Parts: sequence; structure tokens; C-alpha cells
Amino acid sequence: MISYKHLLNLRQIAVHNVMTDDVEFYIEKCLRYYSKTYHTPLHIVKELLPLEEVIKITMEDEMMDFTADEIADWKAKVDETPKAYVAAPEFMEQEAMSEELWIAEQTALLKKQEEKKKQQKAQTETDVVAKANQAIDKLTASINAITIKATPQGKK
Repeated sequence: MISYKHLLNLRQIAVHNVMTDDVEFYIEKCLRYYSKTYHTPLHIVKELLPLEEVIKITMEDEMMDFTADEIADWKAKVDETPKAYVAAPEFMEQEAMSEELWIAEQTALLKKQEEKKKQQKAQTETDVVAKANQAIDKLTASINAITIKATPQGKK
């Protein structure tokens, strides 16, 4: 059984939700409206129906009774809203796809850069080895020249 104190707490939460009118409460209100209006159990609305569709239908139903002036006012508000916030689900999917494409492009670019760095490092290592071999060859030639000069003619 629910206690009286618990009921009062629930009432306070309900009053707070109605007074603040935040996004979460508006979404909940849309879900309830859809459930009542279209005779669909609330849990079905919450679990199976696309949230964007439920909210759009609720907004359309709310605007059905608006006058032309009220609709014009809402249109002006929507037109003032930055386009990044106004997007149909298809737009959102395209944006997500473009983000995925961007990530793929960035990954490919990073791989190319890493490959280029590896090639440069390999080239640097090859150059160092070639210079070391040249130095060794010069040193060997110098040692051989000294050895030949130091060796007496008769001893070989």
C-alpha cells in the first residue's frame, strides 16, 4: 500500500512537472495524448511507435484548431529557429550517415598519413644505412691503404 506521505511526494512531482513544462514532460504528454486519442495502450505507444511520429502527430492535432494568425506566429517561430534544430528524422539519419562518412574519411586520411610516415622513416633508415655503408667502405679502403703501405715489399 502507498503511504499518504508517498502520495504527497507524487503530487509534488506532478505539480513540478506541469509547472516546469520541460521537454521530458512534453514528450510524456505527447505519448499520453496519442494513447488516449488513438486508443492505443500507453506501453505500446512508448515501446513500439517512433517517438518523432507520435510527437509530430500530437503537434499537428494541436494546430488543427489554430487560426491562420496563430499558425503564422508558429511558422515565424520555427523559421527563426536555427536549422540545426529543425530536422526531420530522414535529415537526422543523413546527418548521422554524413558523420559516419566523415569518420571513415578521417580514418582513411590518418592511415595515409601513417603510411607516409612509415615510408619516410624507412627511407631515412635506408639513407642512414647507405651512409654507414659508405663510411665503412671508406674506412676499409683507408685501412687497406695503410696496411698496404705498412707491409714490407718482400712480405706478402
